[in-house]
Amino acid sequence: MSKRNADLLANLMPFVMTVEERSLTRAAQMLRVTPSAISRAITKLESDLGVRLLNRTPRAVTPTQEGMLFYRECQNAVAGVRKARDAVSQAQTSPTGAMRVSMPLALGELVVMPALPRLLGAHPGLSIEAILTDRYVDLAAEKFDAVLRIGQQRNSDLRIHRLPPVRWSTAASPAYLARQGVPYKPEDLRHHNCLRFILSTGASQPWLFKARGGKVARFVVEGNLASDNPHGLLEAALAGFGMIQAHSYLVAIAIAEGRLVEVLKEFAAPPLPLAILFPPGRERSPKTRTFIEAMTELLAALQ
Repeated sequence: MSKRNADLLANLMPFVMTVEERSLTRAAQMLRVTPSAISRAITKLESDLGVRLLNRTPRAVTPTQEGMLFYRECQNAVAGVRKARDAVSQAQTSPTGAMRVSMPLALGELVVMPALPRLLGAHPGLSIEAILTDRYVDLAAEKFDAVLRIGQQRNSDLRIHRLPPVRWSTAASPAYLARQGVPYKPEDLRHHNCLRFILSTGASQPWLFKARGGKVARFVVEGNLASDNPHGLLEAALAGFGMIQAHSYLVAIAIAEGRLVEVLKEFAAPPLPLAILFPPGRERSPKTRTFIEAMTELLAALQ
């Protein structure tokens, strides 16, 4: 852009504001500059255009015929600048735009996804692409804005917002417990049908309980149903088929509703950290802040 064009654009807003306010002083107040700065800008604009744009008297400032013609032609350009300014201002205060997030499969399927319609309904300018996977994703390479992760976080340059931790819950339906009895210590599980979760390695997830000294004891349990689908195991437990050990968010609602009963609670293993990770600087983004606030509220309700 040439210097002449740059000067023209720089001096345009002082002229427009002066015409609209009919006062150099009020225009200066609106633009937060001095009246003399407004006067200099308009004088420079008149010099560049080669015409007088304003009639100035001690009582009033009014546009000349040429000034009014120039003002009318400038209105669309100024309206566009104001619209762009307002859009940028709104983007700094309201969550808008697309957001790509990743989360563990069961947490996403059973907890987060059902809550997203309400979040998006409250913020129509926001859109979310949710990727549900138990795979460890690379935020930068896969262009994620944020990820939810369970467990201790690897050292990285990512920012971390800690959420309510994830508890381990052991539970069964009232009908199953009435039929098979209530276990009072982890060793009693050898007499129960334990629904086992299959890890990505192909091995069964051992059941975890608190041991002496704050350590974690791992129990290899037995049962006639195993799956890598936690939702399917939950449905089997609800049907009274066996006992389940799962992250608290998987069974919290069913326990609250009485469809499952938590057992061995005094032996529950230490909770696992849960956090939202995001690139540096994103904490100032309204959409990131809104997502973090929504997840914090959602997961706190499941404690």
